[in-house]
Amino acid sequence: MRRTAPSRAVAVLCLAAFLCTGCLHQRYQLPAVLAVAGGAMTAGGAVALVPLADNQLGRTSAISVMVAGVAALLAAAIWLGVRIRCETAVDCPEGETCQPVPTSGGQSYGVCAASPSR
Repeated sequence: MRRTAPSRAVAVLCLAAFLCTGCLHQRYQLPAVLAVAGGAMTAGGAVALVPLADNQLGRTSAISVMVAGVAALLAAAIWLGVRIRCETAVDCPEGETCQPVPTSGGQSYGVCAASPSR
């Protein structure tokens, strides 16, 4: 199987993204890895779809991989949203505080954010 430039570029970007997730706070690493994996699956399915467009089984497989990738991206977004929610500053990692974010319904919810530098 011959590698094309787009698939090499996707592989390099995915490798770089996996390596950069180590720089994140431990609380956010696993959702980030899931998001990178979902992005890789979505991009890989799209790249595989082009040469397999005339093959029914190949087209079905590529679209299935893309759908699984989008589902992984959605799951990562929900997981990260749950991780950054907080009730008090104790719920947040060191160096972050729980800051209220108002909503259009008049209620507010807390989000862990970096503490302002002083």
